[in-house]
Amino acid sequence: MKFDVVINGGGMVGLALAVQMPKQLSIAIIDPLPTADFSTRQSFDCRVSAISRRSQKILQQCNVWSEIPQERITAYHSMNVWDANGSAELHFTAQEVAEPNLGYIIENGLIRQYLLREVEQRTNIDFITDSLISFDSDELKCRIQLTSGQQLVSKVLIAADGATSKVREMAEIPIDKVDYQQSALVATIRTEQSHQFTAWQRFLPSGPMAYLPLPDEHLCSIVWSLDTEKVDAMELNNGEFMNARIASALDHRLGNIRLESKLFRFPLIARHAKNYIKDRVILVGDAAHSIHPLAGQGVNLGFADAATLAKVISKAVDSGLDFAKRSHLRAYERERKGENHLTEKAMTALNWTYSQNNPALVLARNFGVNMVDKFTSIKRQFMHKALGLN
Repeated sequence: MKFDVVINGGGMVGLALAVQMPKQLSIAIIDPLPTADFSTRQSFDCRVSAISRRSQKILQQCNVWSEIPQERITAYHSMNVWDANGSAELHFTAQEVAEPNLGYIIENGLIRQYLLREVEQRTNIDFITDSLISFDSDELKCRIQLTSGQQLVSKVLIAADGATSKVREMAEIPIDKVDYQQSALVATIRTEQSHQFTAWQRFLPSGPMAYLPLPDEHLCSIVWSLDTEKVDAMELNNGEFMNARIASALDHRLGNIRLESKLFRFPLIARHAKNYIKDRVILVGDAAHSIHPLAGQGVNLGFADAATLAKVISKAVDSGLDFAKRSHLRAYERERKGENHLTEKAMTALNWTYSQNNPALVLARNFGVNMVDKFTSIKRQFMHKALGLN
């Protein structure tokens, strides 16, 4: 089967890219996983994303935002961040940036579900439930072999297959890699006190703990980044033990907690591809860059990649040019690589800074945070960046 574009990976970024592409292009999405119906679930999936204003606009352009059930979306209006070593605290509010909120917490599976519904309505997009096993390319095309034995031919192959991208590896695109020696624990919890539609984050020497509010004011999704050796020593299946540890990690700001889901664990490794384009292969999202989750910017960077690449390809198509030429695609790499690189370095530096117990550094850290908290203009810059308003 022949296509203009083949996207390997039907996650949020791959699907968002497909629906923003010019409708005159034939597109195939390869992914082994069909969607699940999250909208009718009573419980909340613990894998969530903090959606920025920029990402909200992208989802609106994908005709998806208005379709997601509002009762599954949590707008958060403030954010409290503090250091376990010292008294420094940062308080961010939507009012300070004259915005209705600081972002939205939404289940990843729900976003994927409604993006897939949009894909199913597009006559130019085929969703192929299969897996890529190999590919080769020349100056004119890519030939992609699937597990089923089916072969696809396309002008470009886009890797949207995550941080451990198979396509990136097969294309032999080198990466810069930072192993944080940390693991993230993710779960849904019930809190004794209301989360006040606030995002809470406490920096501990072993890694940051974040409570992200869900629509029920006593439910939160947590992301707890910890030194891997500490996670190895934990009794993750001991509910009472973990309830106490999770509440303590946030300094009991929301009282006692109870796990509402299983704890999921995954390693924290930053990766950044040295090139986003090689021959007829293009990287987007986590396949191009993955960062520490402490600021919740991962999927927002991926959505920005998708929007930029779709814009670059659309411009070439509208001008009657060959969109697959490297000279045209380089505009995507130039626009996205710098922001992604700076964000990854900033997250690595921030994680390192808060992991240090040197008294002088702790003192300087506390002084700096307290000073920032006093100046609304500085905080406004941080919030504009997080919201994607810059």
